[in-house]
Amino acid sequence: MLGSKYHTICNRLLCVFMLWCLSFSMFCQEDVDKSLDFSGGLLLTDVGEHLPQLMGDVGVIYGTTKGADGCPTAYYYGPKLSLEFNFNPNNFILAPKVSYEYHLVLIGARISIIDFINFSQHDFRLTPEAGISLNGGMNLFYGYNIPITDNTLDYITNHRLSLTININNVFD
Repeated sequence: MLGSKYHTICNRLLCVFMLWCLSFSMFCQEDVDKSLDFSGGLLLTDVGEHLPQLMGDVGVIYGTTKGADGCPTAYYYGPKLSLEFNFNPNNFILAPKVSYEYHLVLIGARISIIDFINFSQHDFRLTPEAGISLNGGMNLFYGYNIPITDNTLDYITNHRLSLTININNVFD
């Protein structure tokens, strides 16, 4: 009985959220803006079995913003090139990353291919991420690093938590 009540409430909240998102296109004149935005952030790898490793991320995103005059931005999406790095001089890692991001008001997602390099080995990972987004300007995502090859670095774990800011999108 309680499960069915919970299910009904969730369905209603989802419908209200979807109608709210659709209202942007129904009542506002759509405006599309494309820009090359700076992106920077911090991430923690592994939130579980090992000690978390703090890493940085810098890059650019070719962002497309869809919104309207007088209405909040509804969408922000685009391809992204960036470089992740850790702050450990004893086990320094560089990680070139190719991503695609999509943000809708308060939620967002990113899919990435990352090549973690410790200067003697490559560790390729496919990384889907999803979480909270403030119109693509600031994102808090959980992600899972899926190894693509058998060569994996022991200190790159599967779980990650990232906080990213797309600078030009925030200040436009």
